[in-house]
Amino acid sequence: MRLRTVGILAVLAAVCGLGSGVARAVSVTYNTSGVFSSTSGSTITSGGVTIVFTGANFTVNADTNSNLGTFAITGVTPFNGNFSDSFKLTVTQSVPTPGGSMAFGTGTLSGIITVNSSQAYIDFAEPLTIQIGSLPPVTYSIIISDTLNPGRVTLNPPGQDTTVQGRITAVPVPAAAWMGLSTLAGLAGMGLVRRRRSA
Repeated sequence: MRLRTVGILAVLAAVCGLGSGVARAVSVTYNTSGVFSSTSGSTITSGGVTIVFTGANFTVNADTNSNLGTFAITGVTPFNGNFSDSFKLTVTQSVPTPGGSMAFGTGTLSGIITVNSSQAYIDFAEPLTIQIGSLPPVTYSIIISDTLNPGRVTLNPPGQDTTVQGRITAVPVPAAAWMGLSTLAGLAGMGLVRRRRSA
């Protein structure tokens, strides 16, 4: 039985190796959520100004740029909001499995927003890149647009939504490797059954 198992594994390894040049695209399904510390929710208000974070919910093929959520600013004219708070952005992945949830480094919200202008921003601390374990592992990164302030997301004036831009990457798995892993799982299960019956 042991020699037979070793032989099966050797064949599967060879099959996976032969198919290494053909990669299967990695489909990723994820959603995001954001929480301000002072409200324990996705909305914060100051001086008649309200900032609302709306999470993203997408299925994309890695490797690609994608939306990690959007900030919208509303208020009643005239208004003047002075903000100082912290913000947590979390990514939850359902595909590939087993998926899971991870958060970027806590963001610091600060600045003033008026009826037609914004000098407010969120500075995300490290890590700006997170990895959610799966087969294969998927990496999410906040795209750096300000080299002097790598984690900064500048909020647009009222009426102009602000999207947190991200990069999603995953190492493609050879098509034959997917077949080999599935076959291996099936053969391993049959091997266990035969061993129990012969005992």
